[in-house]
Amino acid sequence: MSDHVTPSAPLEDENDDKNDKEYNFVKDDNFYIHGLFDYSISRIIIPKLTKVIDDRKLLKKPKPIKFYIDSDGGYSSMVCILLSLIEQAKKEGIEIHTYVFARAYSCGSLLACSGTKGKRFIGEYAEHLCHLGSTSTGRVYNITEADRMSDRVKRHFDMVKRIYKKYAKITDLDKVIHDDNYFISGKDIIANGLADELI
Repeated sequence: MSDHVTPSAPLEDENDDKNDKEYNFVKDDNFYIHGLFDYSISRIIIPKLTKVIDDRKLLKKPKPIKFYIDSDGGYSSMVCILLSLIEQAKKEGIEIHTYVFARAYSCGSLLACSGTKGKRFIGEYAEHLCHLGSTSTGRVYNITEADRMSDRVKRHFDMVKRIYKKYAKITDLDKVIHDDNYFISGKDIIANGLADELI
């Protein structure tokens, strides 16, 4: 995962997400995040999610919203918008179900563990990648800018840790999260509070 500026994986140009349109999509009001967390999230997923929340909050017994995740990650700004909408849905009494059968890497991991407790499902071969991600420091021209950029990087890393502390219970989080290749698989996903049930 990366902040909005520098992706941790190669992303399409912001005006050319034609490849991920096939992977990040909505079908029968179920959300499929099978590509990168790039600008296709803001164009395809977020408008539909907002509408589904608005429609379901009017119902006495709203159906759950389901996310199927198989992603390598991407821009943290995209997952942060989704997490805000998910929290809004929960406040309206709408359950969020998450399903991971293969990869929930980086932003995908944050999204997967944000589902309603008891409704976060994983497959036998599922794997999470939990890490702090990366941020862009850009060009720094003086000491003041260097200090500001350092503060920005720290805020990004603190945000990632806050999200994991809110939704999961990763053992020794502050220590292990510094390993940028902290992969968790199988039943260890449940043991670390990232999911609830193996299916």
